[in-house]
Amino acid sequence: YSVDGSKLHFLRESAGQWHIMRGTVSGGGAASILSGNRLLADLDLPADANMVASVENTFFNGVCTPMDPLLMTLNPNARVASRGNVVADAIAVSPDRRWLAYTHRIYCDAVGSVLLTSNHVCLLDTLAGPAATPVCQDSANVLGVDFGGSGNVIVFSADYSGQNEIWRASVTQAGQLVNFTQLTRGSAGQPSSYPRVSSDGSWVIFSRDVDAGPGENLQAHVVRRDG
Repeated sequence: YSVDGSKLHFLRESAGQWHIMRGTVSGGGAASILSGNRLLADLDLPADANMVASVENTFFNGVCTPMDPLLMTLNPNARVASRGNVVADAIAVSPDRRWLAYTHRIYCDAVGSVLLTSNHVCLLDTLAGPAATPVCQDSANVLGVDFGGSGNVIVFSADYSGQNEIWRASVTQAGQLVNFTQLTRGSAGQPSSYPRVSSDGSWVIFSRDVDAGPGENLQAHVVRRDG
Protein backbone atom coordinates (compact mmCIF):
# COMPACT_ATOMS: atom_id res chain seq x y z
CA TYR A 1 0.00 0.00 0.00
CA SER A 2 0.98 3.63 -0.42
CA VAL A 3 2.20 5.28 2.78
CA ASP A 4 -1.17 6.99 3.28
CA GLY A 5 -3.01 3.71 2.62
CA SER A 6 -4.99 5.11 -0.31
CA LYS A 7 -3.48 3.07 -3.19
CA LEU A 8 -2.60 -0.56 -3.79
CA HIS A 9 0.59 -1.43 -5.69
CA PHE A 10 1.59 -4.85 -7.02
CA LEU A 11 3.80 -6.58 -9.59
CA ARG A 12 2.51 -8.05 -12.85
CA GLU A 13 4.21 -9.87 -15.72
CA SER A 14 2.70 -9.75 -19.21
CA ALA A 15 4.24 -10.87 -22.51
CA GLY A 16 7.78 -10.61 -21.22
CA GLN A 17 7.25 -7.17 -19.67
CA TRP A 18 7.26 -6.58 -15.92
CA HIS A 19 5.04 -3.86 -14.52
CA ILE A 20 4.53 -2.09 -11.22
CA MET A 21 0.79 -1.54 -11.09
CA ARG A 22 -1.17 1.03 -9.06
CA GLY A 23 -4.90 1.01 -8.40
CA THR A 24 -7.55 1.40 -5.73
CA VAL A 25 -7.31 -0.48 -2.43
CA SER A 26 -9.84 -2.97 -3.80
CA GLY A 27 -7.57 -3.70 -6.78
CA GLY A 28 -9.73 -1.89 -9.33
CA GLY A 29 -8.61 0.65 -11.91
CA ALA A 30 -5.04 -0.67 -11.90
CA ALA A 31 -2.59 0.87 -14.38
CA SER A 32 1.13 0.41 -14.96
CA ILE A 33 3.35 3.12 -13.44
CA LEU A 34 6.70 1.52 -14.32
CA SER A 35 7.53 -1.22 -16.82
CA GLY A 36 10.47 -2.96 -18.46
CA ASN A 37 11.80 -6.33 -19.59
CA ARG A 38 13.82 -6.96 -16.44
CA LEU A 39 12.41 -9.19 -13.73
CA LEU A 40 11.02 -7.31 -10.72
CA ALA A 41 11.11 -9.28 -7.47
CA ASP A 42 9.93 -6.90 -4.74
CA LEU A 43 8.77 -3.30 -4.25
CA ASP A 44 8.17 -0.68 -1.58
CA LEU A 45 7.04 2.95 -1.48
CA PRO A 46 8.07 6.22 0.18
CA ALA A 47 5.55 8.98 0.88
CA ASP A 48 6.46 10.70 -2.41
CA ALA A 49 4.01 9.24 -4.98
CA ASN A 50 6.54 9.95 -7.76
CA MET A 51 9.01 7.45 -6.31
CA VAL A 52 9.15 3.68 -6.05
CA ALA A 53 11.74 1.25 -4.70
CA SER A 54 12.16 -2.16 -6.31
CA VAL A 55 14.46 -5.14 -6.73
CA GLU A 56 15.41 -5.44 -10.41
CA ASN A 57 17.24 -8.10 -12.38
CA THR A 58 20.37 -6.68 -14.04
CA PHE A 59 23.23 -8.14 -16.05
CA PHE A 60 26.80 -8.40 -14.77
CA ASN A 61 29.28 -10.86 -16.26
CA GLY A 62 27.21 -13.74 -17.61
CA VAL A 63 28.09 -15.88 -14.58
CA CYS A 64 26.22 -14.13 -11.78
CA THR A 65 22.81 -12.48 -12.17
CA PRO A 66 22.30 -9.62 -9.70
CA MET A 67 18.97 -8.53 -8.28
CA ASP A 68 19.72 -4.89 -7.51
CA PRO A 69 17.83 -2.78 -4.96
CA LEU A 70 17.03 0.66 -6.32
CA LEU A 71 14.98 3.80 -5.76
CA MET A 72 13.55 5.52 -8.84
CA THR A 73 11.47 8.50 -9.82
CA LEU A 74 8.56 7.81 -12.17
CA ASN A 75 8.49 11.15 -14.00
CA PRO A 76 11.14 11.50 -15.24
CA ASN A 77 12.08 7.83 -15.07
CA ALA A 78 15.46 8.00 -13.35
CA ARG A 79 17.49 6.24 -10.68
CA VAL A 80 17.88 8.11 -7.41
CA ALA A 81 19.91 5.47 -5.56
CA SER A 82 20.90 1.86 -6.12
CA ARG A 83 23.33 -0.85 -5.11
CA GLY A 84 24.76 -2.99 -7.88
CA ASN A 85 26.02 -6.56 -8.06
CA VAL A 86 24.10 -7.95 -5.10
CA VAL A 87 21.30 -10.51 -5.12
CA ALA A 88 18.72 -8.79 -2.91
CA ASP A 89 15.68 -10.76 -1.76
CA ALA A 90 13.76 -8.04 0.13
CA ILE A 91 13.62 -4.25 0.03
CA ALA A 92 12.16 -1.39 2.06
CA VAL A 93 12.36 2.39 1.73
CA SER A 94 11.71 4.79 4.61
CA PRO A 95 8.65 7.06 4.19
CA ASP A 96 10.94 10.12 3.94
CA ARG A 97 12.97 8.13 1.34
CA ARG A 98 16.20 8.78 3.30
CA TRP A 99 17.04 5.09 3.74
CA LEU A 100 16.89 2.19 1.31
CA ALA A 101 17.11 -1.11 3.22
CA TYR A 102 17.62 -4.50 1.59
CA THR A 103 18.60 -8.04 2.55
CA HIS A 104 21.00 -10.29 0.68
CA ARG A 105 23.30 -13.29 1.07
CA ILE A 106 24.88 -13.38 -2.41
CA TYR A 107 26.87 -10.80 -4.31
CA CYS A 108 28.58 -10.94 -7.70
CA ASP A 109 32.30 -10.51 -8.30
CA ALA A 110 34.55 -10.78 -11.35
CA VAL A 111 34.46 -14.58 -11.51
CA GLY A 112 30.98 -15.51 -10.26
CA SER A 113 28.95 -15.34 -7.08
CA VAL A 114 30.04 -15.14 -3.44
CA LEU A 115 27.86 -16.72 -0.75
CA LEU A 116 27.95 -15.04 2.66
CA THR A 117 27.53 -17.09 5.83
CA SER A 118 23.99 -15.72 6.35
CA ASN A 119 21.55 -13.10 5.09
CA HIS A 120 22.66 -9.51 5.85
CA VAL A 121 20.54 -6.36 6.14
CA CYS A 122 22.08 -3.24 4.61
CA LEU A 123 21.01 0.42 4.64
CA LEU A 124 21.88 2.85 1.85
CA ASP A 125 21.67 6.62 2.43
CA THR A 126 19.79 7.84 -0.65
CA LEU A 127 20.78 11.46 0.04
CA ALA A 128 24.50 10.70 -0.14
CA GLY A 129 24.66 10.41 -3.94
CA PRO A 130 25.47 7.50 -6.27
CA ALA A 131 28.80 6.78 -4.56
CA ALA A 132 27.16 6.07 -1.20
CA THR A 133 28.45 2.98 0.60
CA PRO A 134 25.80 0.83 2.32
CA VAL A 135 26.04 0.12 6.04
CA CYS A 136 25.55 -3.62 6.57
CA GLN A 137 24.72 -5.15 9.93
CA ASP A 138 26.26 -8.27 11.44
CA SER A 139 24.99 -11.45 9.85
CA ALA A 140 21.97 -12.90 11.65
CA ASN A 141 20.01 -14.60 8.84
CA VAL A 142 17.79 -11.56 8.23
CA LEU A 143 14.59 -12.57 6.41
CA GLY A 144 12.56 -9.52 5.41
CA VAL A 145 12.69 -5.87 6.43
CA ASP A 146 10.31 -2.90 6.59
CA PHE A 147 10.16 0.60 8.06
CA GLY A 148 7.81 1.16 10.97
CA GLY A 149 5.89 4.27 10.01
CA SER A 150 8.92 6.59 10.19
CA GLY A 151 12.43 6.76 8.81
CA ASN A 152 14.21 5.86 12.03
CA VAL A 153 12.26 2.72 13.05
CA ILE A 154 12.84 -0.57 11.27
CA VAL A 155 11.46 -4.08 11.74
CA PHE A 156 13.05 -7.28 10.47
CA SER A 157 13.35 -11.00 11.09
CA ALA A 158 16.66 -12.17 12.56
CA ASP A 159 18.14 -15.07 14.50
CA TYR A 160 19.46 -13.44 17.67
CA SER A 161 17.66 -15.81 20.05
CA GLY A 162 18.02 -19.33 18.64
CA GLN A 163 15.59 -18.95 15.73
CA ASN A 164 14.26 -16.19 13.50
CA GLU A 165 11.92 -13.81 15.31
CA ILE A 166 10.65 -10.30 14.53
CA TRP A 167 12.75 -7.46 15.92
CA ARG A 168 12.43 -3.67 16.01
CA ALA A 169 15.39 -1.28 16.03
CA SER A 170 16.19 2.40 15.57
CA VAL A 171 18.30 3.69 12.68
CA THR A 172 20.98 6.24 13.57
CA GLN A 173 22.06 9.10 11.31
CA ALA A 174 25.03 6.94 10.30
CA GLY A 175 22.79 4.01 9.27
CA GLN A 176 23.58 1.80 12.26
CA LEU A 177 20.89 -0.18 14.10
CA VAL A 178 20.48 0.44 17.85
CA ASN A 179 17.86 -0.09 20.59
CA PHE A 180 16.88 -3.62 19.58
CA THR A 181 13.52 -4.93 20.83
CA GLN A 182 12.24 -8.47 20.25
CA LEU A 183 8.57 -8.36 19.18
CA THR A 184 7.78 -12.08 18.80
CA ARG A 185 8.66 -15.23 20.76
CA GLY A 186 7.51 -18.34 18.98
CA SER A 187 7.67 -21.94 20.16
CA ALA A 188 10.84 -23.85 19.33
CA GLY A 189 10.99 -24.71 15.65
CA GLN A 190 8.33 -22.12 14.70
CA PRO A 191 10.33 -19.14 13.33
CA SER A 192 8.93 -15.80 12.19
CA SER A 193 9.95 -14.03 8.98
CA TYR A 194 9.16 -11.38 6.34
CA PRO A 195 7.44 -8.64 8.38
CA ARG A 196 5.48 -5.72 6.92
CA VAL A 197 4.22 -2.71 8.87
CA SER A 198 0.66 -1.38 8.56
CA SER A 199 0.12 2.02 6.94
CA ASP A 200 -0.53 3.68 10.31
CA GLY A 201 2.64 2.14 11.76
CA SER A 202 0.81 0.38 14.60
CA TRP A 203 0.90 -3.27 13.51
CA VAL A 204 3.37 -5.75 12.05
CA ILE A 205 2.12 -8.66 9.93
CA PHE A 206 4.55 -11.53 9.48
CA SER A 207 4.85 -15.15 8.42
CA ARG A 208 5.27 -17.93 11.01
CA ASP A 209 6.09 -21.56 10.18
CA VAL A 210 3.92 -23.40 12.71
CA ASP A 211 5.25 -26.83 11.67
CA ALA A 212 7.98 -27.53 14.24
CA GLY A 213 9.33 -30.43 12.17
CA PRO A 214 11.10 -30.58 8.80
CA GLY A 215 7.92 -29.62 6.94
CA GLU A 216 6.47 -26.16 6.43
CA ASN A 217 3.11 -24.72 7.44
CA LEU A 218 3.12 -20.94 7.02
CA GLN A 219 0.51 -18.74 8.68
CA ALA A 220 0.04 -14.96 8.73
CA HIS A 221 0.28 -13.48 12.23
CA VAL A 222 0.14 -9.92 13.56
CA VAL A 223 1.77 -8.19 16.52
CA ARG A 224 1.68 -4.61 17.75
CA ARG A 225 4.73 -2.64 16.69
CA ASP A 226 5.30 -1.48 20.25
CA GLY A 227 5.58 -5.12 21.32
